[in-house]
Amino acid sequence: MKISNAEYIRAAKINRTSNDEQTSHVKPAKAPDVPSESITFSETAQTVKKIKRIVEDMPEVREEVVAELKAKIEAGEYKVSSEDIADLMIRRARADSIR
Repeated sequence: MKISNAEYIRAAKINRTSNDEQTSHVKPAKAPDVPSESITFSETAQTVKKIKRIVEDMPEVREEVVAELKAKIEAGEYKVSSEDIADLMIRRARADSIR
């Protein structure tokens, strides 16, 4: 037997009215004293939050570093070894594989 939505709603109303009539003379019980809840974060979580805030406040482009590199490149003093490039490529690949 399938009950339609309308029949379900009607039955729920009848049940609610019936329950209200039965409990209308009963005084509600006093709610027990519930201790207040509090949340505390671990020291690690607080440290992570501080670091996240510091990183978010950092500029996306460090102008002083860019200016220094630009000056070295223009003066022909900026030299990068192929070993350094290969090392950085391997480090980046490892870091990307961890994510």
